[in-house]
Amino acid sequence: MKRHFMRVFPLIVLLTLLIFTGVVMAETTETNEAENRFEVPFYTGFIFESNYEPREWTLRRSVPGYGRRFEASFVGVAGFDSSSSQLMLTFILEDGRKRALPLSSFSDEDQEYALAIHRELQKERAALREANDVGEYTAPREGKVPENFELGAPFMGDPWTYTPKAGEIFVDYSKYFRFVSGKHTRLSGNRWFDESFREMNRDYFDVVFDFGIHELGFPAPYSDETTNRKIDVTVTGTGIGEGWAFGSTQIWINPEAMHEGSTVVPHEFAHVLQEYSGGFKGNNTGWYWETHANWFAHQFRPDSAPALEVYNDRINHHLSSTRMNYGSWPFIQYIAENPKLGPSYPNRIWYESERHNSHLPRRRHGAAMEDAFQALMRIGYEEGVFNHPETGFGDIIGEMAARNVTWDYTFNHTYKDVAQPNRFNRTVLHEAPDKPGWYMVPYALAPQQYGYNVIELIPEPGATKIEVNFQGLLVEEGADWRATIVVVDKDGWPRYSRMWNNGICSMEIQEGDKEFYLTVAATPSIYRQVVVNQGFRSIVKYPYEVKFSGATPATYHPDHLTVGHLFGLMGDPHPNGGGFVSRSAKVDETVYVGPNAVVFGAARITGNARIEDYAVVMDFARVGGNAIIAGNAVVRDSVRVEGNAVVRDALVRGQVTVNESARILDGMLVEGSGFITGNATLKGRGSVNTTVDNVRGTIGGATIVGINSEWKAWTSNPVTDGIFYDLAERAGSARGRTNYVYANYTFDEPNYALVKDTLYYNDGILRGAPEYKVDGNRKVLELNGVNQYVLLGKDIAEFDQVTYEMTVKWFGGESNQRIFDFSRDETNGMYLTPSNADGKLEFVVLSEGVAQSIVSSTALPVDQWVKIELTIKNGEATLKIDNALIGTIKNLENTPVSLRTKANYLGRSFDGRTYFNGQFDDFKVTRIPAN
Repeated sequence: MKRHFMRVFPLIVLLTLLIFTGVVMAETTETNEAENRFEVPFYTGFIFESNYEPREWTLRRSVPGYGRRFEASFVGVAGFDSSSSQLMLTFILEDGRKRALPLSSFSDEDQEYALAIHRELQKERAALREANDVGEYTAPREGKVPENFELGAPFMGDPWTYTPKAGEIFVDYSKYFRFVSGKHTRLSGNRWFDESFREMNRDYFDVVFDFGIHELGFPAPYSDETTNRKIDVTVTGTGIGEGWAFGSTQIWINPEAMHEGSTVVPHEFAHVLQEYSGGFKGNNTGWYWETHANWFAHQFRPDSAPALEVYNDRINHHLSSTRMNYGSWPFIQYIAENPKLGPSYPNRIWYESERHNSHLPRRRHGAAMEDAFQALMRIGYEEGVFNHPETGFGDIIGEMAARNVTWDYTFNHTYKDVAQPNRFNRTVLHEAPDKPGWYMVPYALAPQQYGYNVIELIPEPGATKIEVNFQGLLVEEGADWRATIVVVDKDGWPRYSRMWNNGICSMEIQEGDKEFYLTVAATPSIYRQVVVNQGFRSIVKYPYEVKFSGATPATYHPDHLTVGHLFGLMGDPHPNGGGFVSRSAKVDETVYVGPNAVVFGAARITGNARIEDYAVVMDFARVGGNAIIAGNAVVRDSVRVEGNAVVRDALVRGQVTVNESARILDGMLVEGSGFITGNATLKGRGSVNTTVDNVRGTIGGATIVGINSEWKAWTSNPVTDGIFYDLAERAGSARGRTNYVYANYTFDEPNYALVKDTLYYNDGILRGAPEYKVDGNRKVLELNGVNQYVLLGKDIAEFDQVTYEMTVKWFGGESNQRIFDFSRDETNGMYLTPSNADGKLEFVVLSEGVAQSIVSSTALPVDQWVKIELTIKNGEATLKIDNALIGTIKNLENTPVSLRTKANYLGRSFDGRTYFNGQFDDFKVTRIPAN
């Protein structure tokens, strides 16, 4: 974790004066700076070709992809050897792939061979370090070894806010560092007072220093100045502050993070190197500080992949997102393993990026003039690696996305252990309702800038090749993508199609091929910095559509328990729907369990609940009332879903209660023991923890929790309104209020591909290239009545109570045009026509072909702006025109949510036979408060 230098500078000065001057005589201990007990890890990242002949290697046990024996050429032994870490033997296979496996997994003979070469290589590296010595690092050595501890009351706050008092400090030294601690031995940092522990850390910190400078090639702190100062390490939990670990001009760290082999130490030292490089200050680049620091830690300890699992669960996010920045370093690793770029490249931008006051020593450089992406692009372009800054970097991202399917990197053995396929990193496409044979990415899950999707493909029987037709939606100038077909053989080795961004690409299926994927990365050709606190629209989604030949996209996630997996167990098809119900579960006959749905464990389903599609209800979960569990939803543990709630394509676990008209949709993870209630909507790839530090939260009312969210309960009082996205852990995180409005289309902002929702992110997709026009003082969308319309999201109709308001002008024409049509098929849906076959405006609800309707006495006026309001509430539908009541349907057979619509259109009928000829000035969707 980083603390920016500018924030703590005055306090660092105070602490420095306190220790460096005679104002306070700090007690110190001398340290013998003799030979270090640890070996500086041998870095293999700069080696792209082996200097050794191929040989046969023998593994102690079979490893997937290698068997027991394989041919490869030795590269080196990488990593740090300790009780909590292991060395990695790095080699190059016959096909040129560079790989690594734990040294301990090889035979004794192979280990002896590797270590013998390793010892000679380390002698060469040691000689190079001596030849390139960075000079002596100094600090005053005053005082004596302390005899008395527990003096005064300990300070338990943030250590960077504290000025120590006389007699409070205990100072220790290593070759490059000065360790400053308090004297309280009974706090969280008590291990520091064990001399052997301190001695180990003096050596360990120095080894990390030497690795960063001599192996990775970072400029040493103060290397552009005349005097080298030892780097301060403030030891927390000893009486001069609390805290886990932070790094900037110095390090603040708790002894519990300082064990032998700790990845926290190299992470925090990376922040020191970053700070003394002078780069990326005050320019919205905190994400790169953290991801680069964890990449640095991974280079030091390649057997560890810090926070990779966090990135693996949020891969569609923009790459600068702070929701996964500790683990988003694979793009840096791909750059490091690319011979055209190499490991120096992600480090160089720290000291070669453009910044103010660059004539001063690096640590005194001013604010950045470009961010990390811009520096990577600029330097790559200037050195001829990229033909164009953005498109060249886009290629890097596209190639990385394809490699990430199997973690096709040197240390993929490490990555696969912690970052496996799951529901959050595999995208299930939806069938495009209006384009037969085409599929579309769920809009909530579309990749953001430099994010990506992975779509699993299922080959058709007898297929010899897979063909993909890719079409991106041009949501902004410069919208661009990188798509790649990835095929994995039975041994886990991938191969790749060419990378493309539009049109058709194909790939042959070979004998032994086992897995098939399409990766799609968002790689805009115009870079725009994402500044999240400026609003959610700073985060741009890049949707796309695809058509396949020879394969179809998977319809469920990797963690899904298919019916085929379960019918051999104790269970039966449910009589209402045919889905699997284990005999340990209890499901009422009135409940619908669809043919691909699963209920097992001790789950209990009652009332008129519906378990649809590939949904799973398991463990001790309870579902009742009119609740719907649909898509690829999983409801597990002791979760309760009741009332008219909807859980679709989301995971709800723990002891959460979801009730009334609440909805959890489109990739959301909800956990804890709190409540989701009222008309709240949680949607998109994000997370909600309803219980934090014994605070049990309630999200209700008109609240929306959305894009990239990490919502954490901060109060036991119900949160009843507001739009939350990204990090949300306080009331002030809300971006405006909804007042129960869910979507509001004003058609004021022209866009080639979208109709933008002005409230949140419920954008519609334009079809047929309709025009945005101006009619008097109105900005409108005009549809031609032939082939133009708007496709809205599924959630626009997933309400049991709702009001739809619209202002339209009808140009006239044939009967049965559609102002809107929300339908599942031709016999189930609801629509509004300006003129039916009898020449009258009509609203119709179809339930298995049986119509309930409101019919006006006349058609909608032609060439006249009209306000229409449709309210569905308490089982009734009411239609008004210009505030005049047209009629009411009593005892509705279906509400919008129970219709389970698949296609929601403005300006088109479900069957595509009729279109609206006219203009829209607005279309608003408002939730009606739940009782």
